[in-house]
Amino acid sequence: MEWISVKERLPDCWSQHRNHYGSGYLLGYTKYNEVEITQLWKVYTEDSVIYEWEGQDGEDDYITHWMPMPKSPLKD
Repeated sequence: MEWISVKERLPDCWSQHRNHYGSGYLLGYTKYNEVEITQLWKVYTEDSVIYEWEGQDGEDDYITHWMPMPKSPLKD
């Protein structure tokens, strides 16, 4: 699997929680050169759509790249 730049493409958000749609868990590469398990949230407000990475704490550029979670070695 290859890392995907958030400038190139964001993951699909399909899991609905009220006005929030989540991507499900994936691997995120941060601007601090760390790998985290995270998910992207697409939030609909009254007048806009906001994208937020779980755990970003207000840092818009926190996640720079992402990739789907690898398959478990325990699954057949």
